[in-house]
Amino acid sequence: MVLVRCFTYNHSQYITDALNGFVMQKTNFPYVCLIVDDASTDGEQNVIMDFLQKECDIDYAERTETGDYLRIKAPHKTNSNCTLVVFFLKDNHKSQNKDKYVYVKPWRSLCKYEAWCEGDDYWTESRKLQLQVDFMESHPEHSLCIHAYRQDLFHGNSIVSKEIHKYSSDVEIIPDKDVFNYRGMFSATASMLYRTSARDNYPEWAKKAPVGDRPLKFVLFSRGHIAYLDRMMSVYRIGVQGSWTNRIARNHKEEKKTREKFIQLLNDFDEWTNRKYHNLTKSTIIKYRILCKIRDVRYFFHKLLSLP
Repeated sequence: MVLVRCFTYNHSQYITDALNGFVMQKTNFPYVCLIVDDASTDGEQNVIMDFLQKECDIDYAERTETGDYLRIKAPHKTNSNCTLVVFFLKDNHKSQNKDKYVYVKPWRSLCKYEAWCEGDDYWTESRKLQLQVDFMESHPEHSLCIHAYRQDLFHGNSIVSKEIHKYSSDVEIIPDKDVFNYRGMFSATASMLYRTSARDNYPEWAKKAPVGDRPLKFVLFSRGHIAYLDRMMSVYRIGVQGSWTNRIARNHKEEKKTREKFIQLLNDFDEWTNRKYHNLTKSTIIKYRILCKIRDVRYFFHKLLSLP
């Protein structure tokens, strides 16, 4: 019924939380957790292997090894609906610009829904998948279901936590303007469960985007309704070592390059949808450019004040 997709790299401190969130799910349907470790160098692969040996029936595991990966498929010891499939990649695919989605595609075609959770995030509600699938099964016109989450912002040695409720109650259909107001950031990745058929014939412009979740949300939005469940069911970590926030968002030079790619993403979406949402797209780009100018001014004054 559900494919849980987890891409991870150097998340040895956090991956156990993600794995525990996967195997604790209480469902009346089978689901598979596909974990792809991109040749981590911090010992994460050992952490994952230890988890498999502790939590799964290793004696019944299927092992496949190629020049690119070691794959282990194993059922969970006590959760009969849960199967883990782990790809331990031997070379870092991201640095070599090699496609990691080739490991996902065969499994995606077998599942009705897909849920995302990166290796540094995790789920906190044991009925997360069941609640979202129940909603989607009763609302066939929907392409995506999201929920409330907690945000943990890492800043130096401190963590600032904040509960994120987009709305004060469940919302069956999120308004179009709200999708654009957040420029595709209206939900945390770990809160998403979507219909895999809504991802069919994925457009090329979306594949070229600087991040994977934002164009996906726009594609799903164009192919069905989006629902919001006002229930806290996951944690989104921001600013952990090696994260996109640290590599790009906190690097002003790199962030400026990424901004134009985000604007291009919106223009590509506008063209792909034959300008169906043109007014919303246009106003979003204008607001985003203003926001970027404000960020540039803040960065300039920060650098000025830091001069000796």
